[in-house]
Amino acid sequence: MIGYVNGKKIHKREDALISAFDLGFSRSYAAYEYLRTYGKQPFHIDDHLARLSYSLHELEIPLSISLSELKEKILELVEEAPFSDASIRIYVTGGESTDGMLPNSTGSWMIFLTPLSKLPSTWYEVGMKAILSTANRNFPHCKTNSYLEAVLAMKRAKKQGAEESFYCTPQGELLEGTTTNIFAFKQNRLITSDSKQILFGVTRGIILRLAAPHFAIEKRSILLNEIQEIDELFITSTTKQLVPVVKVENFTIGNGKPGKQTQFLHKLFKDYVMSMQTEMSLN
Repeated sequence: MIGYVNGKKIHKREDALISAFDLGFSRSYAAYEYLRTYGKQPFHIDDHLARLSYSLHELEIPLSISLSELKEKILELVEEAPFSDASIRIYVTGGESTDGMLPNSTGSWMIFLTPLSKLPSTWYEVGMKAILSTANRNFPHCKTNSYLEAVLAMKRAKKQGAEESFYCTPQGELLEGTTTNIFAFKQNRLITSDSKQILFGVTRGIILRLAAPHFAIEKRSILLNEIQEIDELFITSTTKQLVPVVKVENFTIGNGKPGKQTQFLHKLFKDYVMSMQTEMSLN
């Protein structure tokens, strides 16, 4: 790995240290952002930094350096990293506290680059299974480092042979996955939630723009009671791109195989990534 902790460059995990009295650790009072590179090129870095800025504003956490300086540090690390496809994690914490509640110092900022993990090809060829969770996330429209609900939901998913867990309201609305946004095809219409209870993913926004010329789009939550009427279901995220979901709990989606419309959108996305790479390499 390679990274920065409060301006100090590090090359080992054991050097990634902050105070145990920092509210980011003791109270999960911290903003978090994640992006990736494609061949040494950070993908939509400005969109991710804009979302980080929004989260920091909503959580009332100051950043001790400017966003432009943070971006420079990221680009520097990307160039220096010995791997071309990187996971980039950014944390900004609330700061140390003597009373365990209110910060009395400026928080820490951290950037960590690690090699991007390869995902199972079966996810895309066969599809994955998801289960349901009734957990409620705090500040769902912000990206924070509080992943308690997600960790527990994914533990349950793994025990049930699933790869994702969907947050579902008591009213039966499918909102989002633990680290993903949810899309469904129903009678040639593309449906995805626009609820204030979800995090709007950067990949979600790209997919909506790419899909707009080809499909009618409905921005609303997918309902659990219409799950058997759905033709295709897929999730999106920075690392996963588009992954077909063929089963939710005991409900089979469509014919139980990755759908043609999902595969079409995935190809559009991959073509878009390639065009972005070409454009950036020419600049």
